[in-house]
Amino acid sequence: MAVRHRSCRALRRLLPAALVLLLSGCAALEALAALSQVRFDFDRISSVHLVGVNMMEVREPSDLSALDALRLGRAIRDREAPLQLVVDLAGENPEDNPEARLTALDWTFFLEEQETVRGGLPSALSLPPGERTIIPLTVEFDLVAFVDDSLRDVINLTAALAGLTEDRPDVRLEAIPSVDTRAGPIQYPRPLVLRP
Repeated sequence: MAVRHRSCRALRRLLPAALVLLLSGCAALEALAALSQVRFDFDRISSVHLVGVNMMEVREPSDLSALDALRLGRAIRDREAPLQLVVDLAGENPEDNPEARLTALDWTFFLEEQETVRGGLPSALSLPPGERTIIPLTVEFDLVAFVDDSLRDVINLTAALAGLTEDRPDVRLEAIPSVDTRAGPIQYPRPLVLRP
């Protein structure tokens, strides 16, 4: 009888903890379900800078100033051409979804099927229901692995990245979002593959 009394007391102590675990597990599943309803898209590349030169309106070598052409020519010759892109992702949270707080976004940028660089979300942000939220990501890598030793090839590729030509380079972003919940941060179960 005493043994049964002790086991009942132990069960009463464990029950609240089990209930908390169950509720936090339910909250985590609800948050994951809410996050899975958020749609992420590769919106556009909104900025292209090569060796500090703005390439967003450069279609031809003649579009460059003499100084910028010299800087690019020197970078190509030296095989060191740092490229900086701003990739705008869009997160769209459905109207009937609760607000989602994006705490992390681990991403990998690919150009012509080659991994270029990995990064993350600069700071957490909220995805309000019924709104499309732009998430700008800065992508930086050396362009020399993707072009021949000519200014024309460099301009063709940067113009394509900027959306100035019909030719589109094969780019994609693989992203793993994480959302904050009452049960703690939850990571998306698999990478999203996003293309323009």
